[in-house]
Amino acid sequence: MAKSSTSPYPEWVLKFRKPGTEIRRKGDKFYVYKVSSVYDPDKKRAKKITGAYLGKITELDGFVASDKIKVSKTLPIVNSDKITTREYGMSMFVQRYCKDIIEILKIYFPEQWEWIVACLYSRLTYKSSIKKIDYYYKRSYLSKDANLVLNPKNISTLYRDLGVNRDPIQSYMQAFLNNSTVALIDATDIISYSKNLTRNKISKTKSGTYDPLFNLLYFYQPGTFSPAYYRLFDGNIKDIKMVQMAVEESGYKDAIIIADKGFSSKENYEILDQADLKYIK
Repeated sequence: MAKSSTSPYPEWVLKFRKPGTEIRRKGDKFYVYKVSSVYDPDKKRAKKITGAYLGKITELDGFVASDKIKVSKTLPIVNSDKITTREYGMSMFVQRYCKDIIEILKIYFPEQWEWIVACLYSRLTYKSSIKKIDYYYKRSYLSKDANLVLNPKNISTLYRDLGVNRDPIQSYMQAFLNNSTVALIDATDIISYSKNLTRNKISKTKSGTYDPLFNLLYFYQPGTFSPAYYRLFDGNIKDIKMVQMAVEESGYKDAIIIADKGFSSKENYEILDQADLKYIK
């Protein structure tokens, strides 16, 4: 190998030297580093600063860039200030697999359906409180094209408006019945010591204790178990009375009630007879 008379490096190495770089020899291998200089006020002269390793030089292949340099050249430069991170998985589940629910919401809640979906998403995904619904929804893919102001005041107003207007809620749930002539009925007591609930009444729970509670009754569609009707009752209203009132309000015609043996009693049958409801015992 012929060497230059003024350099310790072979000619085939020197021809790959570029401004702002430094060649270092280690045995028979030659490495290229980035270099720069800064003024050293103590020594009153420039001081060399060795930077990043750029690659190596071989007689066969010439300059071979380091793997890090190769990767950096292939990756586009991204402005991180323009990047937005959004939750995607649950958002896509709602959009793809809840289309039937959303389409019916649009029919019965044309001005509120987007708000309802936003609240349900935040509650279902994060068990969000009212004040955090906006935070979670704005960070979801669902909000990409929406322009909702979900502050606590607006959400409280939404909840109030939904609660005082039962007609669209009943129509919405009954839309899932698909003309079914059969409904499953289930009632449960919910214990609550809240002083803001008017339906709380001291009553005997299913576990045998006496606590302040209210009752929640639902009708379900057999097969899919989709809700078809619901109603809240005061805690001191008996099951049979709840069923009577619910059947009358739900709009079921010529209903025949089939209950388990725990429902069987002379008093219950008398209430059904007085309400002119058919039953099988």
